[in-house]
Amino acid sequence: MSSSPFEDLLSFAKSWNVAVDSDEFAGLMDDSDPLKSFRSKFFYPKMRCMPKVDLSLVCPEDDAVYLCGNSLGLQPKNTETIVNRELRKWAESAEGGRSSGELPWEQCDKLAVEGNAVLVGAEKDEIVVMNSLSVNLHCLLGVNAHDLYI
Repeated sequence: MSSSPFEDLLSFAKSWNVAVDSDEFAGLMDDSDPLKSFRSKFFYPKMRCMPKVDLSLVCPEDDAVYLCGNSLGLQPKNTETIVNRELRKWAESAEGGRSSGELPWEQCDKLAVEGNAVLVGAEKDEIVVMNSLSVNLHCLLGVNAHDLYI
């Protein structure tokens, strides 16, 4: 590929013999997206269900365009099944859920280690998955808070 994303797009458009700003180009890009199958794994709210949407400007039954990256995100379709399985395990085995079943609670962070190590270019033993950004920042600043008062 070339040195910039824009040049890459121009190269794709040229190879497909379409204008980079055409609907046809957008469709071809969608068709060639290696991640396109992931869309079907999530629920998309309808425009009519979104707060603060002027329904006179949109089709109420259209899927909402969701661009909020620093948020809970869209719900994966398998969430209810997984959560209900763990709730059932909790009801049936109480404390036993910590170490039993398909997803032992005390091991749940381990499931995310390998993928996150690949994502950040680290070895599995070099990372830990925990909390949220806000909690992690609080922990980090709390450890060094004594320096602020010296």
